[in-house]
Amino acid sequence: MINCSTYFFEGVKRGYYQYPLDSLSEQFKSYRHHFNSNSQIIVHRHPNLVYYTYMRKLSNDNGDGCFGISIVINGLETTSIKSLFRLFERVFQSIVSEGIILTIDASGDIVPKEAQFASFAKHFDQISDSISALINAGRSSFVPMMPVNYSASWDDYDCISLSEGDSTLKERLTQFNLLYITNNNEVSSPELNGLAVRIKNLSEQLEYLKERNQELEKKLSGHDSSTSWKSFSFALLAILVALVLGLVYCISCGLLSLNIP
Repeated sequence: MINCSTYFFEGVKRGYYQYPLDSLSEQFKSYRHHFNSNSQIIVHRHPNLVYYTYMRKLSNDNGDGCFGISIVINGLETTSIKSLFRLFERVFQSIVSEGIILTIDASGDIVPKEAQFASFAKHFDQISDSISALINAGRSSFVPMMPVNYSASWDDYDCISLSEGDSTLKERLTQFNLLYITNNNEVSSPELNGLAVRIKNLSEQLEYLKERNQELEKKLSGHDSSTSWKSFSFALLAILVALVLGLVYCISCGLLSLNIP
């Protein structure tokens, strides 16, 4: 059985938050200095531990916000960074789909909830258990870690694209103990991306109809006796209500369908 520890952190304009909070916070904060892609994994070996840290850009704070998940494994490393990347993305999608820690706003952007990060502790523990189960389900892809490169500083790093392939990534890890692996693609989930688009489109339609309704209300104030104006206004109001219900249904049913096993 692979024993792993899982950390969660969020870096936004209002501050830095981490669970569980300990001395690793400075290490996780330092990863943000080289965060220039939509998502990335940082592989950090030091000295018998391997830190696999997934970071994902959030849409708030002018794109400077981020959400991170870090798995710490003792003495083992994965033979497939791409598979681990897919695992992280599945977990991230699940977190968004639940709408407890992160959510999709009316613009179709992924944003953090306003609640205190520590208030999600119980939920984080449940996610950690799920990650541990996923890691152990794929334990055949983990092998004893390569010796660290003592000729390189612990802070020496290299950046490489995920598209380079596992063999190239492994070669770089023999030269550097800290590797930033970038991925400029969106999270590879047609369901998640499609849901965000539907929510955005419905929100835009809702805003347009609200503006039209306000215009009609002004006109109706001078046409109190016009039955046709009133009927048209009531019809528009019915459409507004239907759109609101459609938006709620889209969010609730659509997000539930994204949950990972």
